[in-house]
Amino acid sequence: MKILIMALSLLVAPFFLHADIFHDGTVDVQAPKTTDIDTGYCNTSLTGNSDERMSASECVDIGQANLPDVDLYDCWEVAGNNEIKNFCKYDDDKYAEPQSAYISRWFGFLSVPLTLCPPESFPRYVSPVMNETGELEGCYDPAQANLVDDCNLNSTDQYLAVPVTSPIGCFTTSNGSQCKYKSVDVGNGVNAYELDLEGDCYTDLFPDIEGDPETTTTPTNSEDTCKPWGGTGMICPEKREDVCDMYGNCNEGCGTVNGTFVCIDADRDGDGVPDYLDPDVDGDGVRNEVDLDNNGDGIDDSIDLSKPKEGEVDIDLSPIVNELKKGNAELSEIGQGVDMLNNDLKFLAKDVSDIKESITEVGTYKQDKPKGGLKGFWETDYPEGLQGVVDAKMAEVQSTQFFTFLEQFQISVGGSSATYDMCFDLGGMGNFGCHNFDIDPRTFPAIKIFILISAVFLCRRILFGG
Repeated sequence: MKILIMALSLLVAPFFLHADIFHDGTVDVQAPKTTDIDTGYCNTSLTGNSDERMSASECVDIGQANLPDVDLYDCWEVAGNNEIKNFCKYDDDKYAEPQSAYISRWFGFLSVPLTLCPPESFPRYVSPVMNETGELEGCYDPAQANLVDDCNLNSTDQYLAVPVTSPIGCFTTSNGSQCKYKSVDVGNGVNAYELDLEGDCYTDLFPDIEGDPETTTTPTNSEDTCKPWGGTGMICPEKREDVCDMYGNCNEGCGTVNGTFVCIDADRDGDGVPDYLDPDVDGDGVRNEVDLDNNGDGIDDSIDLSKPKEGEVDIDLSPIVNELKKGNAELSEIGQGVDMLNNDLKFLAKDVSDIKESITEVGTYKQDKPKGGLKGFWETDYPEGLQGVVDAKMAEVQSTQFFTFLEQFQISVGGSSATYDMCFDLGGMGNFGCHNFDIDPRTFPAIKIFILISAVFLCRRILFGG
């Protein structure tokens, strides 16, 4: 039975070894569009006969590229004898008539099948799937691949254990996912490829990252020892809780490499201990906290102008300066406009002053009403003005039941106890009859005494506290 199982495993193993997201159904792949294209050999006056077949248009492009300094126009072709010759006109100062130029000769026609992406029924499937021989075997939608691949911090390594050869590149994982990585400085000039989640490798063109991370010696578990990294650095296993906060933000250079959580840093003194763990990073026998020259250049760090300052950011302020210059120019124009307006107002004030002076000189005065039997241009409905309107309306208000109700609230200043007989005849709002409110006359003096005593205690608290 065991022999049968082993034989079955060997039989199906090749299928699983080549399985990836483009062949296991994770990404939908459709057959490419197939079309026939005519190919042939190309001949030009400069290049002679081509070694490879090409289309007729490609042959014409090569022929025209051989004449970069000539303005060609009115091109035509002559077909026959299993060939197509191409010619164009051009002008020459030596001749009055346009001259003809031989461009190319395309011959040896042969129709060959050509596969292309996208397929007719899947216009978004523009990315190709190539087989092991480099031939196109399928097309897929790059947007879908970007959603289902393993290019995330939960499924793939945050750092690649391969040499850095370009600022940005694409690395193909074991399951076919094409992940974008960028070169970062993990500490003191030590570089590494870090997973870049902005953009993708299915639509953008970036160079391929070569190398096999599994061939690089790195820690395999949290109890392993530190290993060399990139010639001048060290890679050490770490526990997430020691270098990451509660939100998952980890120290620079810390992440997964070959499935193990590690931290990468420089080893400036070459003692086999990374700088982030080394109590004496420059190896001069002086601990970091009291060493004034941790970078070992012979100058105290506090006055070392050659050492880059942490947190320094180089910001290009030229766009802001340009906008400020434009604003100053506009403000200058506004200032000129204000000066002109100020001058106009001065002239206007002078004109008003002149009018006032002329009125004073001729002895003019204000006349409210026509005199001497004359009639004005406008006759008012209120000859007595606002005062006449108030007097007339006040008499009407005082004759209403509502005003009589309000008059009951007047305080009697006589020597006898006040009476509180009140009638609630509110006119249109209703008549609620007359009522008596008999209040003991000693009530109000008692309230006054309480208020005065409370005021005394309040004053004491304000002045002395407590």
